[in-house]
Amino acid sequence: MSRSSDDRGVATELVAAGLLLLSGLVAAAFVLLLIQTNAHRVQGAADLVAVTAAQAKNLGTSQPCAAAVRAAEADEVQLVDCRVQGDDLSFAVTVTVRGGSARVLFGLPLEAEASAHAGATLGP
Repeated sequence: MSRSSDDRGVATELVAAGLLLLSGLVAAAFVLLLIQTNAHRVQGAADLVAVTAAQAKNLGTSQPCAAAVRAAEADEVQLVDCRVQGDDLSFAVTVTVRGGSARVLFGLPLEAEASAHAGATLGP
């Protein structure tokens, strides 16, 4: 059985196309993983900043948002908003932070924003 001259090299082209497609999928997965990892890091930082502000309020500090600013700087995020609601015994601190890089990778931003709440409440 002889092969037609038109069929020669088809396998090479198919393998090359498959490898190119696989490389594109791996690159896309890497970019999405990078964005997701950054979002989780910023959410963790928001949680830590909120708990720090709530702890400062719980200890009687009159400036829990100042403690939040220090915690945000230590965690390399920017404090966007800090609100304290309630009285000395029952309160909630809400913070919003922004972090990550201002760069854009393949049209997707590498900067993330997250909010978190912490505080002490009385009763159920």
